[in-house]
Amino acid sequence: MIPEQNINLGVFTSIAAASGNQRVITLNATFTTNFSLVANLYRGCYLNIHLASDNVLKDRVLIQGNAANTLTVNDSLLAAVVSTPNDYYGVIEQYGAPVPAPKISTNPALLSDTWLGLVTSVTIPSTSVDTQQMNLVSGGTRNFIYQYKGIETTDGGSIDMVANSFWPLYYALGKKSITTPSGAEAAHTPTNDFTLASGSGTGFIYSEDEDTIHRTEGTTICPPLAAESTLANHLLLNNDDVENDFITYTFTEENGHTLPSFALEYTLKKADQNATVGVDSAKEDVYSKIYPGTVINSLTMSADATGPVNMNLSLAHKKTFVAPTNYQTLNGQTDVKNFINYRGRQGQTETLTSDSDANTEALMRPFFFSDGTISLFGQDYIRLASFNLVIDNAL
Repeated sequence: MIPEQNINLGVFTSIAAASGNQRVITLNATFTTNFSLVANLYRGCYLNIHLASDNVLKDRVLIQGNAANTLTVNDSLLAAVVSTPNDYYGVIEQYGAPVPAPKISTNPALLSDTWLGLVTSVTIPSTSVDTQQMNLVSGGTRNFIYQYKGIETTDGGSIDMVANSFWPLYYALGKKSITTPSGAEAAHTPTNDFTLASGSGTGFIYSEDEDTIHRTEGTTICPPLAAESTLANHLLLNNDDVENDFITYTFTEENGHTLPSFALEYTLKKADQNATVGVDSAKEDVYSKIYPGTVINSLTMSADATGPVNMNLSLAHKKTFVAPTNYQTLNGQTDVKNFINYRGRQGQTETLTSDSDANTEALMRPFFFSDGTISLFGQDYIRLASFNLVIDNAL
């Protein structure tokens, strides 16, 4: 699983004309020093262009392709953006935009080292191409003798899981708020939108302006902070002791026309293969697909008294993307125990050390349903022995 958030790219270095009525935007070294974009992964995403001096949105274009440090867009940019690119910065909109991780050597990576939880079954999305027929009038006949490829669709993905966390509720309901973490270590001022003044390992910072959490790898912030945020308004979280930094989330319905999205990585390897990069051009050793723009179409949550809480997720996807051979699968990890959220309910890092560790049992223990109540006007109306809750977004 890969989070999707708005990706601040920083100010542009240059904008050049290209063939086919296109423009190529070159990203600046502040971004490319830390990140390398997965080639063409962001095709079909929207790029918002802001004036750097006041953060005002000036233009919005569709990304037609991307390389490691460039974006290709249609030649419809405002003249001022083309003539003075250094005065503007870009933000890739969240939908369909997996968050990049710091590049590994020169290879691009994503924050895909995220554990889904106690999954019992997964249905991989199917990709189909609509075949159209075209008739040619020749010699008085209208026989359909030529076929060509139509639109490509991706659908059918689903996940069944036993709940040991309730992250799917956020993606099904669409809105969350965060209570300022009481266990945060200290107020922290990043050096800029992209880096911390110091840091090592994996941590998190909470942006009070954005009301969201950014992951940190060493001194790199993933994704970069929003350019309009106040750098002083950030709290450093669990950089050294995750067990003391608790966060309270409140999930509510969005009641709007958008839902938060994430991406799924599907990687196949041969049994004896430990490589994380498909270096062979035939992709026989490591083969990876990414399904960006994944949203929850419907969620069913059910349980009986003293039984575990079960969740079934029906998914909708933006597209299927076959990863290039230089893509670092699973953010360079080869063992699920090293995934960032493979921990106990209270964040115990001891689960990383051994399969026989006592906390491993707590990690694998789902939530059990004991009882529930329905209240009206502040009074308990009925007690529940079992429940079946369906959230249908009718996408």
